[in-house]
Amino acid sequence: MLTIDFENVYSCMRSSIDVRRIYFHASTSENKLVQLLIKIDPMNNPAFKGCNILSFGPLKSTGEVDTLIRIKYLHVGKVLSTVLFEAWSFLRENPEYYLIVDGSTELRTILYHQILKNNRSYLELFFKPIGIDYYVRRKRDKTYERDVNGALLPKPMFQKFDYERTKYYLYMYYALKLNEDIANMLIKTNSL
Repeated sequence: MLTIDFENVYSCMRSSIDVRRIYFHASTSENKLVQLLIKIDPMNNPAFKGCNILSFGPLKSTGEVDTLIRIKYLHVGKVLSTVLFEAWSFLRENPEYYLIVDGSTELRTILYHQILKNNRSYLELFFKPIGIDYYVRRKRDKTYERDVNGALLPKPMFQKFDYERTKYYLYMYYALKLNEDIANMLIKTNSL
């Protein structure tokens, strides 16, 4: 089981140009260091107002994050703890936002789902985990809502993360919202 621990994270560097870009180096099982980028980008979809996509990985030659590469990290928990700690730091500065986590593969989506389930009590100190599914509205006349071209009109449905859902019933997206009650208490006591 992967354990998330904000007391065990890699040292990070923030871009002086863009605060939504955070770099750190992680050790691989081959005893190499790989530079990783944590990237937070606004979601360009009106149905996801106030949402930002959280991604991380090594940089491609194009400067984009490679979210498909497979790397054997020496300390996977430390890598993911670093990403989630920086996500929490971002949300503390921007409590009105959601951070969307979209696994780039089915396997990664299962991993993120399991991390939320297995680290529930710890992560709920910092975040309010949310699952996002799509629905199509059924009208009172028993027809379904459609767009201007007549296609069904799916809309995102944000809901409290259901810890009983299994890895065989994944959400379309996962989101993190700041747990403001706990965050305010930690700030007042100067913890973390």
